[in-house]
Amino acid sequence: MRSMTGYGRGEGSCEGEHFQVEVRSLNHRYCECSIKIPKQYSYLQEQIRDTVQKYIIRGRVEVSVCTLGERGKAREVRVDRDLALAYYNALKELSNFLGLGLDVDIKAIAECPDVLFVEEKEPDQENSQQALATALTAALKDLVSMRAAEGEKLQRDIIHRIAKIEQVIKDVKERAPQVVIEYRNGLKQRMAKLLAGEVEEGRLLTEVAYFAEKANINEELVRMFSHIDLFRNTLAEEGAIGRKLDFILQEMYREINTIGSKAGDTAIARAVVEIKSELEKIREQVQNVE
Repeated sequence: MRSMTGYGRGEGSCEGEHFQVEVRSLNHRYCECSIKIPKQYSYLQEQIRDTVQKYIIRGRVEVSVCTLGERGKAREVRVDRDLALAYYNALKELSNFLGLGLDVDIKAIAECPDVLFVEEKEPDQENSQQALATALTAALKDLVSMRAAEGEKLQRDIIHRIAKIEQVIKDVKERAPQVVIEYRNGLKQRMAKLLAGEVEEGRLLTEVAYFAEKANINEELVRMFSHIDLFRNTLAEEGAIGRKLDFILQEMYREINTIGSKAGDTAIARAVVEIKSELEKIREQVQNVE
C-alpha cells in the first residue's frame, strides 16, 4: 500500500547536458502531472508525462526540472568578423587622419558595440532526453520509496482501527439477543402493572416477536464482518487500492447506520457511535492511499 504524498530528487548528465529533477506528489483522484521546465527544453514534457505514468497511478505530481551549468554549456561567445574588420579599418583611418601613427589595439576593437555577442546554443535533443531520463527516473524511484514508507505507516494504523471495529461488532452481536430478552421482561412488567398483574401471554409473545423482527440486525452484522474481511484482503493487495477501500468504507457506513436505527438499545447505540468514529478516522487515512 502506498501513500499519495511524497518527494523525490534526482540528477542526470549526458555530454554536457545536466539536469536536476524534483518531484512532489499530493492527493488527487486521478494521475495528474504538472511540469515546470526551462522553455528551451519544453519538447521534453511528453517524455516526462509518459515516465511519470509508469510509476504513479493516482495523485497530483509536480515535476520541477532545472539545468545545472547552463551558462557555460548552453551559450557561446561569438565574433562578428565583418563588423570587427570594419571597426579596425575605421580606427586605422582615424589614426592616420589625425597623424597619430598608432596601431589599433585589439581591446579597442573588442569593446566596440556588437563585435562580441552571446549566442544561445540549441540543446542536443538526444543528450537532453538521456540526461532527463536518468534524473527523472532517480527522482521518481525516490518518490515511490517515500510513498511506500508512508503507506506502511497508514496501513498499520488502519489495521489497528479495523481490529477495534471488529471487536466492537462482536460485542454488538453478543449484546443483540439480550436486547430482546430485556424488552420482553420490561414489557411484561409494564403489562402486569397496567392489567393488575394479569398478563396475556399470547399478546406478550406477539409484541415481543414484532420487536424482535424490527430490531433484528443479524443480516447487517453478517455483512459488516464480510466487509471487514474484504477490507483486510484489499489492504494486502498490490497497486492502487484507495478507491476500493473507500467504496468498502461507504458500505460499512451504510450497515452501521442501519444497525443504529434498528437496534433500539443504548449500549448498541454507544457502540455505533464508537464504530462511526473509527470509520471516519480510517476514511481520512484512505483519502491519502493511492
